[in-house]
Amino acid sequence: MRLKLEALFDEDYIYSVHVNTPENYVLSQLAVGNVANALVEFYTSREQGKLRDVEEHIFSRLQEMSYRLARLQINQFTTHLVGVARAETDFERSEEMLKRVLGEFFPKLETLAIHVQTDEAKFKLQWCLVDMYLREGDIYHAEEVLASMRELVQGMNYRAESLRFLYLYLDRKALFDINCMDYKQAVRTMQESIQCMENVRSVLDCEDVIQNFFGKREICSEWLGNAY
Repeated sequence: MRLKLEALFDEDYIYSVHVNTPENYVLSQLAVGNVANALVEFYTSREQGKLRDVEEHIFSRLQEMSYRLARLQINQFTTHLVGVARAETDFERSEEMLKRVLGEFFPKLETLAIHVQTDEAKFKLQWCLVDMYLREGDIYHAEEVLASMRELVQGMNYRAESLRFLYLYLDRKALFDINCMDYKQAVRTMQESIQCMENVRSVLDCEDVIQNFFGKREICSEWLGNAY
C-alpha cells in the first residue's frame, strides 16, 4: 500500500496515521512507564470488552516497578479517577467505576503479591463514593461505605498522618447523621472531632521547636474551623 501511495503522491503528502483505540492508548502509556494513565483508561473506558487483553500487561508493569514508584503510580491513578468520577454527569456510572476499582483492582494487587501501601488510595475512593451516595440521599449504600471507611482507618498504622483520615471520616459520618435527620448524633460526631483536634493543638502549642520557629502564637487549623 505504501508503494502505491508513493507512486501516486509526492513524498510531502504521505504521512502515517495511528489508529487511536483504547488498547493502543493503554499500551502506549505502559511503554513510557505511565501506569496511572493506563489504569484510568482501563477502568473508565466504555469499551471494556476490547481492553481485557491488555489487563495482564498493566499488572505486569506494576510488578516490575519498585515499591516507591508503584505506590506513586497507584496514588496518581486514584486521584485522577476521583476527578473523572466527579466530572461524570451520570452518578450511577461514576459509582460503578469507583466500586469496580475498590472491588477488583485492590484485591488483584494482593492476589499478585504486589505489596504496596494502598490505604490512602482506598480511602480516597471510598470518601468520594460515600459523598456521591449522600448527595443522592442513598442512606443504605452510604452506611455500607462508611463502615468500610471506619474499618480501614482503624486498621491504619497508629501514626500522626492517620489523624487526617480520622477527621475526614468523622466529617462524612456527621453528614450521614444529618441525612438520617439524627441531628443530635451529628453534633456529637463533630464534637468528637473538635475535641480530638483541640487536644492535638494544645500539645503543639507547647512544643518548643514549633513555637520557636513560628513564633509564640496560637496554631490555627482549617479543619478545626470547618468542624466548628
